[in-house]
Amino acid sequence: MADLEFTDNLATNFSQFDEIAGIHEAIRSRLDRIRALNLAGGGRDDEYAKSYHEQVKTPTSDLDTLLGGVGTLLGATGENGSTVSRTFDDVEGGATETAKRGSMG
Repeated sequence: MADLEFTDNLATNFSQFDEIAGIHEAIRSRLDRIRALNLAGGGRDDEYAKSYHEQVKTPTSDLDTLLGGVGTLLGATGENGSTVSRTFDDVEGGATETAKRGSMG
């Protein structure tokens, strides 16, 4: 069976997902701005506007779907990583207390 190892900076490593999530949110915001510019810049009623909007609709929607999936993954990884880090800390603290009690008896 493999030994379970973790670094002392596990909590720090997983906390970096908050920073990554912030960058991700900035990208989402830029995509929203691009979408608005595409709608405004492409025109509205003529055949060229309709053609333009059809051309940009799918790639923008695909990118939005991709970013949504990345955001979900980042959130889950950061949250689960923090939980794992707290669990390791709790186990380590419990083991230390048990060892102290064992050496006193």
